[in-house]
Amino acid sequence: MCIKKSVISGIVIAAGVFILLAAVVLYSFSEMNIPAVAYMIAWIICILGVKVILARIETNYE
Repeated sequence: MCIKKSVISGIVIAAGVFILLAAVVLYSFSEMNIPAVAYMIAWIICILGVKVILARIETNYE
């Protein structure tokens, strides 16, 4: 189970990094006028979401 837990955790972290990188690209290179606060909220939600999912993985596979 330890390997399965590690693989799933890695996939979740990789997905979170991908989402955050997409937000960085949109913020830096997009001509849309989305406020910086919206991007900050998206970052916070993404990071907290990854944290919650990883906590569930840790508790469900023990």
